[in-house]
Formats: sequence, C-alpha cells, structure tokens
Amino acid sequence: MWFARRVGALVLVGGLTLVLAGCPGSLGSRGPKCIDPARDTVSQGWMCDLPAVDTTTLTTAQRSLWSTLDQAYADQQPGTVYSQGKSEAWCADFVSWVYNEAGYPFSNPNSGSWRIPGTFTLAEYFQTQHVFHSPGETGFTPRLGDVAIYTNESLVWTQHTNIVIGYDGTWLVTIGGNQSHGAVTVYRHRWDNPDLHVRGFGRPLPG
Repeated sequence: MWFARRVGALVLVGGLTLVLAGCPGSLGSRGPKCIDPARDTVSQGWMCDLPAVDTTTLTTAQRSLWSTLDQAYADQQPGTVYSQGKSEAWCADFVSWVYNEAGYPFSNPNSGSWRIPGTFTLAEYFQTQHVFHSPGETGFTPRLGDVAIYTNESLVWTQHTNIVIGYDGTWLVTIGGNQSHGAVTVYRHRWDNPDLHVRGFGRPLPG
C-alpha cells in the first residue's frame, strides 16, 4: 500500500475467559529518534507520524475507521478515555473504542459491552464471529482495519493488540494504544521479523 506522509512525500511502507493483557507501552515523550520512511527504508520501530492513506481505495467501513483513527492520533487522549475510566492496560480498550466510534461495535462475550479489555477475550470474540485468521492462512493478506493480536512469545509486543493500517508484503504498519512514545502511536515491523509472533488477525469490518 502506498502512503504519503502528511508533509506530502509519497513513500512505500509497509482464551475463553476474560484475561487482561499486559500491553507493553507507556506514556512517553516524543523524541527525534522516530523513523521517517521517506528517509529510512530499512529500520523497524516507531514512526514519526501517522501516514496519510488514499481513502478513495478504501471501503465505506474502512473510511469510517480511518477517520476515527486519524482523530484519535491527533487527540492523544489518556488510556482512561478508552477504558471507560478504568485504570488498566488499555491496548484492547483502544481497539474496542475505535470500532465502536466508527460504527462497528464489538460485543464482549462475558458482558455484552462494546468494550473488550483483554486480548484473549478479543481473540475469542473474533473466533466466535468467524473472522479470526491465522498469519499463514491461505489467501489471507492483512489490510487496513484488521486487528493484530500478538502472543506472549512476542519479543516486540508480548501480549498486545493493535490495528493494521498498512501491509505491503514486507512491512506491517500498525496503530495502537498503550504503546511507547505516546498515548496512540504508529509502528512498522518487518513481516518476517522472527520476534513479532502474531497470533492472528481479526477482520471485523464488512467488505
């Protein structure tokens, strides 16, 4: 997928019970060591900015989700905004909030709420909805709006979840909450990174 940074340069970047995940991030200051894909085509890690997406290539559902993500990135709210005031690891809360705000709410299998605050329960929900895909599944390619869920073997994230905003066969680009360098941040990692350990992807959006 082709992305444009906001400055305009075009670049190619690419459980059955409720268990709260220990999302890895924490609020931190934004510094100069982020990755600018217009200048760095080889590094993995935190990106300097939210890539701009050609929304004419997106479905109606994807456009709604992207608009929500764009606003969340701009607002940089604390985790309690997404967790209904609860003090907890909030990566899955953020994912749930984004889909609810975009008009595609989840349904917590334990409570019925739109908010699913644990990665295991989130994976369970996607499985019961028949929208959970393994990374090596034939014919499956991650796309904008998919929900990535990582195993506890991941040396990149440990137990964590975030939202795919781009995949080009080499780079997996995601946005998530409770990640390092800010409240809501963007990361890219090589798809063949042996430390990534993606458990699977939820695809809750229609189309």
